[in-house]
Amino acid sequence: MPSGMRLGIWRCLQSCNTEAAIVRHLGSASSPKAASKPESSFKDTVMVPRTDFPMRANAIKREPGLRDNSQAKLYHWQIKRSQLPVWELHDGPPYANGKLHIGHALNKSLKDIFCRYKVIRGHRVRVVPGWDCHGLPIEMAAIKNIPAELHGNTESIRDAAKSLSAATVVSQAEDMKEWGLMMDFDHCYKTTDPAFESSELRVLGTLVDKELIRRGTRPVHWSPATQTALAEAELEYEDNHKSLSVYVRFQVSNPNQCFSGLLKELGGSDSIYFLAWTTTPWTLPANRALCVHADEEYEAVRGPGGAYIVMASERHSLPTIGLEDHVMATFKGSDLLDVSYSHPLQGECPASDDAECIVLHGDHVEKGTGTGVVHTAPGHGFED
Repeated sequence: MPSGMRLGIWRCLQSCNTEAAIVRHLGSASSPKAASKPESSFKDTVMVPRTDFPMRANAIKREPGLRDNSQAKLYHWQIKRSQLPVWELHDGPPYANGKLHIGHALNKSLKDIFCRYKVIRGHRVRVVPGWDCHGLPIEMAAIKNIPAELHGNTESIRDAAKSLSAATVVSQAEDMKEWGLMMDFDHCYKTTDPAFESSELRVLGTLVDKELIRRGTRPVHWSPATQTALAEAELEYEDNHKSLSVYVRFQVSNPNQCFSGLLKELGGSDSIYFLAWTTTPWTLPANRALCVHADEEYEAVRGPGGAYIVMASERHSLPTIGLEDHVMATFKGSDLLDVSYSHPLQGECPASDDAECIVLHGDHVEKGTGTGVVHTAPGHGFED
């Protein structure tokens, strides 16, 4: 082959031209034998990697098999390796109340990463997906599927919620499989399964037998819109809500209890009050106590209609609300404990008429905010 022809072919290969360009160089040769050589034979001289992968992905047909190999088959293969230690992931169940969203995807993907990592590190991984089929979110979704006249019917809501959760579990499970999660979808659990409910009762019975459960009181959050109790996780607060702060006076119901000297100075017509400042006036109907700090000093100063008791260190920082500078008496916070007072809404709010209100010690009472007397409504917070 002439040197000029060899140089032309080399340049074509170097510039990654197509096979057609190479054939054109060959066709320009003077040899009629070279010109008649079939074009397709030259590709046999091009040394490129060979693979069995098809030219097209054909994902619609091939993806289910690939997903099954990396999901169900992988899960069952690794769980049978009996010589390896077991690492178990408890999959906190999502609500069965609608379609999956990005939050579900993030949750399940992160768990799947951990599970696959544990398999690589030499563990058998046991993870069973589950669904929470009880609760307000499911009822709120189910109530949209029944006539308005049945919205107050408990049995209708329960039946609709049961049907919705059963259908949602099936659809969500299928969608999760599309994500290629390595989980045991053949044995998923639902909180409505009789076996699951009975196991919960057995655990509860065991806790009762071991005296780990006691009966007590705590706040129950109520939803006026849905007419049902709410768990703390179901509470939603309006971010843009602005609650006005107020100063409220609480009249001492038995002033002779520890204020006999102050009564003489006031005369017979005036009363003694505790003055509290609160940023949640909507909780006042539930007031059941006032908290003071037993180690702090309190003062009684004259104001509209009588004497007002406030923390000594806070008196000068109070706004102009009619209090005088003259200190009529001083008290240790411990002297004020167990003093009873009348509810400020007595006679106006039925829930407050029979309330027994007393003064308690509170470690959370601090200097620098309010009056040193804290309004306490246990129905609106576990801390209270």
